Amino acid sequence: MKNICIDENNEKQTLLKFLRRLFPESPDGFFFKMLRKKNITLNGKKAGGKEILAAGDSVQIFFSDETFEKLSSAGTNAAEDAFESLLKDDFPTPEIVYECPDFLAVNKAADVLSQKAEKDDISVNEMLLSYVAKKGLITAESFSRFHPSVSNRLDRNTSGLLFFALTLKGQQYLTKMLRDRTIRKYYLAIVHGRPEEGEDFSAWLKKDEKTNIVKVRNRAFDGAREIHTGIDILSSSGEFSLLKVHLITGAPHQIRSHLAFLGCPIVFDPKYGEIRQDKKLSAACSPSNQKTDGKQTDISGAGRPFSKAGFRQMLHSYRTIFPDGQTFTAPVPEDMKRFCRNFHLDISRL
Repeated sequence: MKNICIDENNEKQTLLKFLRRLFPESPDGFFFKMLRKKNITLNGKKAGGKEILAAGDSVQIFFSDETFEKLSSAGTNAAEDAFESLLKDDFPTPEIVYECPDFLAVNKAADVLSQKAEKDDISVNEMLLSYVAKKGLITAESFSRFHPSVSNRLDRNTSGLLFFALTLKGQQYLTKMLRDRTIRKYYLAIVHGRPEEGEDFSAWLKKDEKTNIVKVRNRAFDGAREIHTGIDILSSSGEFSLLKVHLITGAPHQIRSHLAFLGCPIVFDPKYGEIRQDKKLSAACSPSNQKTDGKQTDISGAGRPFSKAGFRQMLHSYRTIFPDGQTFTAPVPEDMKRFCRNFHLDISRL
C-alpha cells in the first residue's frame, strides 16, 4: 500500500485529476473501478473521484509495489526523458519581467508563438520550460507530476506580457483571475486615423474556426458573444493614433477586430488592417528606401517582414494589474517607439 500526502503543489484539484497525473496511461474507467472497490481511498474513506484535494489529505493506494511501479513508470519515464531534453535544448530565453516560486511574467517578442501549433514549432512555452529546468526551478520528479505552461496567449505578431505557471498552485491562481475577469489588461496600439475615446465600447463578435477570422457587429447575432473594449488616446497626428486599450473582455482577436470595426485598424495588421495603405507605408519605411541624410529611419526593428504589409502589427500587451494591485509592465518595443518618433506620436503619457 502507498500512502501519498497531498502538498501545496497538488491541492485544489480533484482526486480524479490527481490520479490521472499519477498514472497517465490508465483510463478513467480503471480509476472509477478502483475507487468503487476501495483499492484507492481518500483519508481512509471511500471516494468517488470528484473530491477537491486539500494540503494534508492522504491518498491511499492498495496496489502491489509491482503494479504501482508499472502503472506510474510509463508516465515517469516519459517525463524524465522530456525533462532531460529540456536541459539539452538551446533555446533563447524570453525577457523575464517578474519571477516568483509559482509563476513568471515575461515580455514576449513579436513573431513568436505563445504555444506551439505544430509538433516542431518552438514557442515561448518551450523556451521557458528549458529556462526553468536549467535554472533548477523544476526537477524531473516535479515535472512528472505537473507540466509548467503559459496561462494566457497572445497572437504571434503581438508582443508583450505572458504569464507562465510554474506550479499547480500558480496555474490555479492565474486561471481563476483570467476566468473571473478580475485581471485588468492594457495594450498599446498604433492605429490608422483617430477613434472616439470611451471607457467601454460594446459590440458582438463571432469567430469563424475555418478561416480563423472574426466578424464584429454592433448588435447581437447568431453564435456571437458580447465584447467590451476601452479606448484612451495617448497621442494622435490625425493620420495615426497611439492608443491605450483596456481589454475588458477577452475574445479572439478582440482588440484588432474591434478597432477595425470602429474604423481605426491597427497599423500593419494582416487580417483586419488597411492592407493597401500598410504596403505603401512599409515600402516607404523599408531599409532599402532609407535616405542617407538621417531624416528617415527603419521602423521595423528587425529588417524583415512580419506580415503581408511588411512589418508586424503595432499591438503590444504592456500592462497587467492583478486584483490585489500587483502590476506588471512590459517595456515598449523599439519598433513601436521608432514608429512614434517618425510619425510624431508622443509616447510620454505612459
